[in-house]
Amino acid sequence: MRLRTPRFAEAQAANRWGLLVLALLWAGQFVVAPSARSYLSWTLVVLLLWLLTRVYTLSRIEQRQRLYEQQWLAAQTAVLRDTWFEVVRFTAHRRYGPDLDRWDESKYELACSHDVRELLARQESERGAGHSSKVTIEFTFPLPDCQYAALALAYADLAGIETVVTGRRSRSGGVRFPHAAYHAEAPHGRHDRARPSRSTFWVLGVPVLSMAAPDTASAAQADSSVGAR
Repeated sequence: MRLRTPRFAEAQAANRWGLLVLALLWAGQFVVAPSARSYLSWTLVVLLLWLLTRVYTLSRIEQRQRLYEQQWLAAQTAVLRDTWFEVVRFTAHRRYGPDLDRWDESKYELACSHDVRELLARQESERGAGHSSKVTIEFTFPLPDCQYAALALAYADLAGIETVVTGRRSRSGGVRFPHAAYHAEAPHGRHDRARPSRSTFWVLGVPVLSMAAPDTASAAQADSSVGAR
């Protein structure tokens, strides 16, 4: 995300140039004619007052902008934590083989009751066994001032994911990140120091999945068959 904000580094550099000009004018009064020194002194005083006012004003504006940055990040973080995103693909990865050097992938459709039942059974089994598959969640999020959506990836342990059942006729699965947060991105170089930051990034944390109700028809049929024997 890009922020349209002032770059205080350039303003501070201009202040340093102004200080250099004052130093040159102060040194120049010793080489000019005595009749011109009074005019040069008055010029130095006016420029000094202007520079001090500029430095003080810039400092106050920068402090207010830093405070606004923190408030903005907190507000955007609150919105991010309460937002449900549409899941377009959910993939679980499991190691197998003698040396656990191979990967097995299983894709689950969170709007499909049959897939949800298998996914919840796998999650419960892994929690009981004390291990967890790695999952990749691909979800979409809207771009600001744009009619298109972007695709993002989130990674988590299957055993640590919280699930919420929404109903059998869910159009697609959803994901929310209740512990997510926005952070300001630090400048990349010494000459690019700017306050406030012009870009941000998010840290998503453990996700919460919204999915269709699991299909229990197969399980119920199996139980009745066993009881009939």
